[in-house]
Order: sequence, then C-alpha cells, then structure tokens
Amino acid sequence: MADVLDINIFKVKAAAERAFAPWRKRFGESFNLESRLIDLSDEVICFLAETGEETDLAFYELILGALNMGKGPKFYYMEGRVRLMVIDIHLFLVDQVRFECMRRLGWLESFPGARYPIIYMVLNYKRLEGEFRNSTPQLARNQPDYVRFQELPPVERESLIRRKIPLALIEFKKRLKSE
Repeated sequence: MADVLDINIFKVKAAAERAFAPWRKRFGESFNLESRLIDLSDEVICFLAETGEETDLAFYELILGALNMGKGPKFYYMEGRVRLMVIDIHLFLVDQVRFECMRRLGWLESFPGARYPIIYMVLNYKRLEGEFRNSTPQLARNQPDYVRFQELPPVERESLIRRKIPLALIEFKKRLKSE
C-alpha cells in the first residue's frame, strides 16, 4: 500500500513540475505542488483574471502540463472532446482566480477554491466542479448587497457575485497600480 501512495505522490509532484515550469518562466515566481491561489502575487492574480490570448495560453500551459498532454500551444491543435475538457478546466480556474481577486479586495469572505492547491484543482476538476456548484462564494458582510445576498436563493446569490466581477477587476487593477 505504501508503494501505491508513493507512486501517486510522485505522479502529482511530476504533474506540478510540468504544469508550473512554464509559469515560473512566464511570471518569474515560484510555484509548487502546494501553491494555492492565495499564494500568488497580486500581479499574477491580475494577469490570470483578465481575458485574452496570453492569459488563455498561460492556463493551457498549466492544464496541459498537469495532465501530461504537452505544451500550451498544443491546445490549438487538439481534437474537439479533449479541447472542450481543457476549456472547461480553464473556465473553472478563471472563476476561482476572479473570486480570489474579489477576496483580496475584501468583497468575499470565502469561496470554495481557496482551500485547494491549484494543481489539485486541475487534476480533480470533475469532482470539484460538482462540489463547487453547490457551494456559493460568501459575500463579505461589509458589502452593500450583503443583506439582499443573504435573502436570495443560492443560485441567485452566485449570479449577484458574478455581476460584480467586471467592477472587481477594474478596482483590483486600480489598487495594483496605486501600490
């Protein structure tokens, strides 16, 4: 049994190394098996929260490396079903990054992805996506919509939070520039 555990740990460490090697080069920061979103710098969070080709490629590098499917640019040549899986993981991670951005602004108390290492979220996407679907990020008590948020059904709570994302990204960038 110990051999099985050692092999699994080795596989996850290898996945993390493949996934984070391009990020170390891209961002000039350290990432490892235990890296969570909370551990990333504001600059990295800001970059990953944006939309665009460079951001997409950074996520593809991470996901394809973790899944041992090649380098990031290979995404553009993948077959449909596999490509859709990578896109699903990408969108799932972008949500978590944006929630982390909102948490840093003090807009959220917590969100499901905060407690998991990034590599774990990639490798366990299917299970976590289902779990997170039933666990809405928690709006901070200091937010003007907090009382309304508490009164809403769970599905509408998440919608309220998602409507705040564009403003959160603007505010986060402003804060980053002023520091």
